Amino acid sequence: MKIIYDGECPVCISLKEFSQKQIASNEIEFIPFQDIQPEDNSLGISLPEASHSIFLIEDGQPPTRGAAAVFEIMQTMPGIWGAAGKFLAIPPLSWFAEPCYRLFARYRHIISRWLE
Repeated sequence: MKIIYDGECPVCISLKEFSQKQIASNEIEFIPFQDIQPEDNSLGISLPEASHSIFLIEDGQPPTRGAAAVFEIMQTMPGIWGAAGKFLAIPPLSWFAEPCYRLFARYRHIISRWLE
């Protein structure tokens, strides 16, 4: 499993580090989208796509993006985080989560400055 995220966003980096502590598997690779080469299409996503959203890439599956990817990542965590990921992925909660995620993703650098 590969997770493509913004390696320059302080909030994204903090969430990545939190996820790494929670997830016991060494099979998850976190890749900043800044490390993706423009001509590399092995991940099944383009560099412009990767710069706008988190992606979860699993072998043999189409890429999952945005809130759905966050919920799938959460579901790999133990305890309350895994339960929350399953709960939030259920419609109609998931329907509201995606627009909220897109809003966060669009303004993540501004939000990061507010949180400093």
